[in-house]
Amino acid sequence: MRSAGFIFLLVSSFAFAGASASSVKVEIVKVSKSNKKSGSVDISYPKLVWLKDKKVLEKINKQIFEEAKEWTCDDSPRDSEAPSYTVTAKVERADSDVLSYTLSFDYYCGGAYPEAYQDGRTFDLKTGAKLELSNVLSDAVSISDLAKEVKKNASVSSDCVDAYSDIENFRFHFDSTGLIVTPDFPHALRGCEQELHIIGAKLKTFVKPAYR
Repeated sequence: MRSAGFIFLLVSSFAFAGASASSVKVEIVKVSKSNKKSGSVDISYPKLVWLKDKKVLEKINKQIFEEAKEWTCDDSPRDSEAPSYTVTAKVERADSDVLSYTLSFDYYCGGAYPEAYQDGRTFDLKTGAKLELSNVLSDAVSISDLAKEVKKNASVSSDCVDAYSDIENFRFHFDSTGLIVTPDFPHALRGCEQELHIIGAKLKTFVKPAYR
């Protein structure tokens, strides 16, 4: 289907292992666009197509779509060469409690360097709320506790010691086995980022029961 220069493709809906066949169904929506102003845009994002609570379904889909509309180089400098914006979505967990997915960003909208990194998004399927890391961590666990755990398990090179000395921000998502957290460093230190997969007994320590 074509509309205003966009090409939309809906990938077949599917239910996820670990969830009952009727608890949640998700599609991946792919959108392609190309014009002189914004260059090429190839993005994808998840869309809930079945959830028992329709209000929650609509609330989550609206939040996802509103963010996806921002994935463009429309505001890039006029003299930038061949702007492009690619985002690839992958659903990592979808059950009666949580929708969690990763977004692989790769874009150039002008400036010295392109950007390439992975981020995560997680939604509570009972309330429709977009979850921050502080929402899913156990009450007895702080961000500084998580930072200590990441630092303890990371193989830190000499070039990255300073970055790991004071970790304040993380990117995160869930998969079917646990919680994955990654230090969120500035562009120049992206090579220092190492993800930590929290599973098993550690998961019970770090994550609230509602999201395990």
